[in-house]
Amino acid sequence: MRGGDPASLSNLAGYIDHTLLKADATAAEIDKLCAEALENNFASV
Repeated sequence: MRGGDPASLSNLAGYIDHTLLKADATAAEIDKLCAEALENNFASV
């Protein structure tokens, strides 16, 4: 996890866990989820 003030908008993305809670998610949906996480600098998938 990144350091800094989590209230700062520039740091907020580093505290977000991007998740797809769908048992039948396709590989394409998982790829899209990971791409979104990278694009937005989310903390984890």
